[in-house]
Amino acid sequence: MHMHMHMHMNFESAPWQICKIKVLLLCVLTHVIAHMHVLCVGIHACMCVCVCVYVCVCVCARVHAYMPACICIHVWTCTCSCVYMCASMCMHTCIHVHAHMHPCACTHA
Repeated sequence: MHMHMHMHMNFESAPWQICKIKVLLLCVLTHVIAHMHVLCVGIHACMCVCVCVYVCVCVCARVHAYMPACICIHVWTCTCSCVYMCASMCMHTCIHVHAHMHPCACTHA
């Protein structure tokens, strides 16, 4: 095995690869959470009111003098209040909170 050679050559790209994987995993998980309420609605009517907040977060650090590493994430956080009308005309409420995370460009001041 010559793992140490590959790691040495790809040292600069490794943080970006890890970041991409994390962002993708978060994206998948948050989308699953966001869409779970669609499955439980079924044939019932649903009224939802959603409040969404959008934030771009950037964290930059110097790997070395000529290679800054920036991790930037778009965060969509939505809080939804839903009222379901059941077949028996009963009503119940539930609150869904989810965030959509996507990579974004890093802007320097």
